Amino acid sequence: MSSGNATILASRLIDSKILDLFSTFNLLVVSELISIFGIAANVLNIRAFFKLGFQESVDITLTALSVSDLGALITIQLANVMVNPSCLVADIPFVPIDFLTLVLFYPHSYFIKVSGFIASFERCLSVMLPLKVKTILTWRTSLVVSMSVFMITVFNLLSPYYFSYLGWT
Repeated sequence: MSSGNATILASRLIDSKILDLFSTFNLLVVSELISIFGIAANVLNIRAFFKLGFQESVDITLTALSVSDLGALITIQLANVMVNPSCLVADIPFVPIDFLTLVLFYPHSYFIKVSGFIASFERCLSVMLPLKVKTILTWRTSLVVSMSVFMITVFNLLSPYYFSYLGWT
């Protein structure tokens, strides 16, 4: 069952005001608190890795994952504010869903893909060459791979912006 069908079914079973209140509470209280906790944890992780220095390859990889997760959390936190029912019916000079797609969902997808690529690279290397991982993954290799993933994946992010247009009404 798709999300749209679930919303239609829920709106038939539950009063729309109660559904809006429940959605607003989940989006603006529960999800925001979880996001704020995640943002604070990632900021603390990044600070801790900077204080430790980057002598170990795992420090660089975990810092890159924290930066990527921080970006994903910030974009999803802003999306939660824009998706709440009161914002969707507000008289604003743009369509909230179009704005969300171009300004928040594409960057969120970018950060999630970066996290996945970095984690997958290390996992793949650990499975394929378990005894040589420490010699292959030096701090320079980790830095080059992490930066390359961030830079190469940005091309996937930029292509929708080349073809999409956000118009103001």
